[in-house]
Amino acid sequence: MNNPALTEYVEYRAAVFDLLNLALCRAFPGRAGANKGSHTGRITSPAGRSPPGDTIFGGESVETIFDWVTVIIFGGMIVLFLHRSTTDGPPRDNILQYLPPALGCAVANYFGNQGQVQLAAAIVFGVLAYIAFVLKPFDLKF
Repeated sequence: MNNPALTEYVEYRAAVFDLLNLALCRAFPGRAGANKGSHTGRITSPAGRSPPGDTIFGGESVETIFDWVTVIIFGGMIVLFLHRSTTDGPPRDNILQYLPPALGCAVANYFGNQGQVQLAAAIVFGVLAYIAFVLKPFDLKF
């Protein structure tokens, strides 16, 4: 990098990232470094350095289809919530209405990662049905 300010900024972010990873690895010592030597799940700082402890929470990475599907659904719920919280007029929904599908995503991801694909898929479809019928994105009418 030719820009000294940018280089300094990247190094600063890398140092903050390293400190955060160190704190998380110290907070969860039984899980820290459980995946040492493996490159899957390895987190590197913006400067490309490996943080102390090598991984967060043992180095689990987004690997299964359920990891991706539940993260995408959860991200969509975040966008829906933020969009509705910034619109004018009275609120259309309550924040507690987002709790069941968020928990459903977590449970579906857990069962999917444990190999119980049918149960996880059923939970994902239940979460999608809840979102469609209760949260009604895109002003769906049923």
